[in-house]
Amino acid sequence: MKVNRNILAAAILSGIVTGACGQNPNSQGQFGNQAVPVRLATVETGTIEDSSTFLGTLEAEDRVTLQPETEGRIVNIYVRSGQRVAKGTPILQLKPDRDRARVETAIASANAAQASQESAKAQLQAARSRSAKASADLNLAEADFKRNQNLVDSGVLERRELEVSQRDIVAAKADLQQAKDDIEAAKANLDQATAQYKQARAQVRLDSATLQFSQVLAPISGVVGDVSVKQGDFVNTQSTITTITQNDYLDLRISVPVARSRDLKIGLPVELIDPNSREILARGQVDFISPTVDSSLQNILVKARFINNNRILRDRQFVSAKIIWKEEPGILIPTVSVSRLGGQNFVFVAAENNEKVLQKPVRLGPIQGSNYRVIEGITPGENIAVTNIIKLRHEAKITPAVE
Repeated sequence: MKVNRNILAAAILSGIVTGACGQNPNSQGQFGNQAVPVRLATVETGTIEDSSTFLGTLEAEDRVTLQPETEGRIVNIYVRSGQRVAKGTPILQLKPDRDRARVETAIASANAAQASQESAKAQLQAARSRSAKASADLNLAEADFKRNQNLVDSGVLERRELEVSQRDIVAAKADLQQAKDDIEAAKANLDQATAQYKQARAQVRLDSATLQFSQVLAPISGVVGDVSVKQGDFVNTQSTITTITQNDYLDLRISVPVARSRDLKIGLPVELIDPNSREILARGQVDFISPTVDSSLQNILVKARFINNNRILRDRQFVSAKIIWKEEPGILIPTVSVSRLGGQNFVFVAAENNEKVLQKPVRLGPIQGSNYRVIEGITPGENIAVTNIIKLRHEAKITPAVE
């Protein structure tokens, strides 16, 4: 059977009044029939928000673990923990002696390889010159042979002169073939010398880069973490020097139940709440909604970005975050103004020019900060008691306290 809320509240209120009337006037609390000093607050229309609170983890915009790219002994550390640095700022210096010697050796090898390459080029050029001369000599020998053959046929020369011309042609052809073979050999030597020179130059670049790595630079701008090494330490490529964190912006990771997927949208306001003071630490908005659902937890990954202006937020920090789904006008009253009796919530409303209070039943919604949302029971403009609630009763005399 349903019971009308107003009838139930009236019955409870009637019982309270009846009980109060039957009490000894001198036993009605500390003040008896005297006026109770109370502070009054005017009920106003505020902004009601539909929100949900989650635990989330903050992530820095960028973060690197700094390790050297070569081994060596630390001779200088240029930064301190907590210092803000720009990209390219020197962090520390390793002893470069051995790396510098490697570079010098590589440069000497490269110079020798370059000299061999130049020598091979000269040999190729000489072989080509000999080939050209041998070709010219062959042409001359063939021309002499034809002339002598005509002279022999005419009886001017003896045949043995023609045999000499034939031998000259054979010799010229042999010289030309040898010159061609020398060209091929010179080309092979040049190719080998060129390859050795390229390899030597690559080694110079590698060793020069290694020498450059002896100075460790900040790869990003940010805040230096704990510097875990000291001057004189020997480090290698597995050693951790420090971290650099770019935390001007931080992203909050929130797992939202899939049941609220219809309410999720880009741009929803999100507030970070201090768990102790309940103050708002930062305001941001949703800028990422995962297209997939965590199959085991049935949650959706949501991210919101925050500007870390006051530097109080930290990378990997757990925070309490409130997503505000929607806002609308409504009535809010302080939680301290509400009393509870018999499962019913009441407030004391000032009446008769704030000379007494009436106990009114109210139906409340969820708490929003330090206020209750009022669904029904009181209207804007009414004054309600917010102090000494425990000393009040229906139609009790009051004296508004001076602030």
